[in-house]
Amino acid sequence: MHLERGALTVEYLERFLSRASEVGVTEIGITEHMYRFREARDILWDDHVASRCVNTAAGYIALIEEVRAAGLPVRFGLEADYVPGKEREIERVLALFPLDYVIGSVHWLGSWAFDQSPNSWSGRSVESTYRQYYETLGKAATSGLFDIIGHPGNIAYFGFRASDPVRGELEEEFLQRVAGLPVALEINSGGLLRPARELFPRPAAARRIAELGIPMTTGSDAHRPEDVGHDFLNLYRQMRDWGFSAVCGFVGRRKVTYPVSQ
Repeated sequence: MHLERGALTVEYLERFLSRASEVGVTEIGITEHMYRFREARDILWDDHVASRCVNTAAGYIALIEEVRAAGLPVRFGLEADYVPGKEREIERVLALFPLDYVIGSVHWLGSWAFDQSPNSWSGRSVESTYRQYYETLGKAATSGLFDIIGHPGNIAYFGFRASDPVRGELEEEFLQRVAGLPVALEINSGGLLRPARELFPRPAAARRIAELGIPMTTGSDAHRPEDVGHDFLNLYRQMRDWGFSAVCGFVGRRKVTYPVSQ
């Protein structure tokens, strides 16, 4: 969940907690985008990022400390864009924060943010783009920087999809690369609210994740309080059908496991 449409305050965060209570979610994770922090300027920077770079580490840390002192059921993380070649810079910024978890995600391929405008896909090869995306995602998973790889498959954000054989091949290569690593994958119901209208990862890949025994977390990628836990009841039913008996979370960057309730 992201607080970017409001302030880094307990008052705004409590709106997310209220919605979580309504939909039966007992603990939430606040995961601010790292590029929104001034301390991360040397990792990722363009006009789009500059217009959103409004936070400071001190402000986020103050919120974390206030929430923890109040005993609220909230975990804190960062969603860090993986930028090949910037591993040391990413590690330096992550070390500034007292985090429960770090999500590594891929939204950028070189200087192109593929989920900002559908028009930006014009003239691009969908298959080549998918190959570049999954290669970058694999590098993120093997970098050792992250506890979770966020919304794998969100390259389909605007509904541009490689053919099923190509997509399946790339998903399998990526999952084989991840299997056995100390990193979890996230299944994100927020994709159902995006133009793609699908889970990230899609069900076929999620079933394969269960078969390979790769740890899985769940997220709704809520940018608004009303999106907290979107379609979670249905998601957990599907996860049981796919073969998941547990999901994981993180506290102080240590993995904890929770059963998928019946």
